[in-house]
Amino acid sequence: MRRKNYGLLFAILLLSLTSLSPSFDVTPKVGRDLPGEIPLPPDQTPDVSRRDLGPITVGVTMNKVELAHLIKLNEQFMQKTGTVVHIIEMENIAGNNEDFMRRMQLGEGPDVILADSHWIKPFAIKGLLLPVEAAPSVIPESQLPAGLLSSMQWNGFQWGVPLDVDPYITVQRAKEPAAEPLGESVQTSDPEVISGFSIDPKDPYAFAAAVYAAGGNPEMPGQEESAALDLQQFYTQLQLEDDEAYRRRMNAEDRSDMASTRISSSSSLNRDWPEGYEITLPDPKMSSYKPVIHTRSFALTGNREQSLLALSWISDMTAGARDPLWTNITGRYPVMSGTDLNKDSAIIQLAEPSALAQLEQYLVQSSAAELNFGRADGFADYTKITLLLLNGEISLQEFTALATDESGKQEEAAAAP
Repeated sequence: MRRKNYGLLFAILLLSLTSLSPSFDVTPKVGRDLPGEIPLPPDQTPDVSRRDLGPITVGVTMNKVELAHLIKLNEQFMQKTGTVVHIIEMENIAGNNEDFMRRMQLGEGPDVILADSHWIKPFAIKGLLLPVEAAPSVIPESQLPAGLLSSMQWNGFQWGVPLDVDPYITVQRAKEPAAEPLGESVQTSDPEVISGFSIDPKDPYAFAAAVYAAGGNPEMPGQEESAALDLQQFYTQLQLEDDEAYRRRMNAEDRSDMASTRISSSSSLNRDWPEGYEITLPDPKMSSYKPVIHTRSFALTGNREQSLLALSWISDMTAGARDPLWTNITGRYPVMSGTDLNKDSAIIQLAEPSALAQLEQYLVQSSAAELNFGRADGFADYTKITLLLLNGEISLQEFTALATDESGKQEEAAAAP
C-alpha cells in the first residue's frame, strides 16, 4: 500500500514539473533582455502594457524635409500614447551594406528600420529581421497590392510593411513624335527614329526603368528575354545627367541635343515643368514590361522580439502616409488606393489621370520589377554593377558578363541537389 502511495506521489510530482516546464509556455514574448540588461525577479517583471511604453529606436534614411515631418508625426504619437520612440538617421544602407549588417548582427542597430524594400528579403535571409506576424492588423492585407509584396516575402513569412511608393515615370516633349511604343522606336536601326533616354547616373532604378521602357529586361541583360533590344545601341543613346542638369537644359533655348525622354522617380518630378512637356507612365501592355517602383518599408530587426509598441507605431506612421500632406511633402504616393490626392495642387497630375489606377490594377495580378538578377539576395549586386556601368568604371560587355554570372548563380543553386 505504501508503495502505491509513493507511485501516486511521484506521478503528481511529475505532472507538476511538466506543467511548469518552459517548453510548454506558449505565451508570446514581446521583449527579451538585451546585453547589459539585468532581468527583474519574476514577481517584479512589469506587465505588457508598461513594457510597451518603450523606449524603442527607429532608424531611417530620409531627406531633411521628410525627416522633419516624420518626427512631427512621431511626437503626436508619443503624446497620444505616452510612449517613448526615438528616431535616428542611419547611413545610406546601399553604400554601407556590410557595415550595417555587421552592426545589426552585434545587436547595435535600431529596433525598427525604414529601408528600400529591396533590402528586406536579403536582411531576412541573413537572420537580421523578425517576421511581421501582425502585418494584416497594421494594414489590411486586402488593401496591399500583391505586386509590391514579393520583395518582402520569404520562407512563407512577410518581413516588411510598405510605407509609400515612388513609381518611375517619363517626361517627354509633347511636340516630339510620340515614342509609341518606346521599345520599337529604340530597337529600330534608323538613328533618326531612335528616341534617346536621359537618366541620373547615380540611380540604378532609372537604368532599369529605361531598359524596360525600351523593350528589354534589366534582370537578364543580353540574354534571350532581352534579345529584342540592341543593348549596345540603347546604351550609346543614354544621356547621363542628374535632374537639375536636365531641368536647366529644358529651360535653355537650344534643346536640340536633349534626349526626347527623361526617366526618373515621380518624387523628383513632382513639381512644375515648362510648357510643352508631359509626364506619363510607361505602357504596362508592352512585352516583358514590369513597372519599376521604389518602395520604402518598415521592418522589425532582431534586436528585440516583436512588441506591440513597434507594430502600433508602424500602423500609425503608415496611416500618416495616407494623408495627402505626405505626398505633398515627399512626392511619394500612398501604398493603398483610394487616397484623394487632388486636394493638394502642389502635386502635378499625370498626363493620363487614370495612369496610377492602371498601375494599381497591374499590381493586383503582376509584380513590380525586382532588381536582383534573379537572386533573392541579389539587390546589392545589381546596385553595385549598375552604378559601375553608369559611372564608366566598367564596360557594357563587362556589365553583361557580371550580370549573367550573377543570374547564373541562382540557376546553379536551384539545380543543386
